[in-house]
Amino acid sequence: MTLNEDLQDVLRWSRAAVPGLSGAIVAGRDGMSIAHSLESGDQHRIAAMAAVAVAVATRICQSVSNGPLAHISFVATGQRFYVYPVDSRAVLVMLAGHGVKPALIELASGAAVRRIEELFDDGT
Repeated sequence: MTLNEDLQDVLRWSRAAVPGLSGAIVAGRDGMSIAHSLESGDQHRIAAMAAVAVAVATRICQSVSNGPLAHISFVATGQRFYVYPVDSRAVLVMLAGHGVKPALIELASGAAVRRIEELFDDGT
């Protein structure tokens, strides 16, 4: 399998693991979308903004010396956005409605981030 196919599998698994997840994106730290599973929305725009958000949040965490960034969450009227750094190479974005339990997203995102790191390390 190619890296993109493996990443698509991770995103499909994430959506199956979290009922109500409306989408997921893996993007490079440069803001380019690498893989996505979205019901709607502009994957490229979301990927770019997520990468910028992680860069800014990482700098804030470094400035206040409270440890590395774990994740960022944004709450909109109809949806929540969760953004996770994947080491220094990528970001994972998960989009969910308000009825989705954040604890489920946390569990699934942790497993997804670890798997994405493994895939990048393997160089597949």
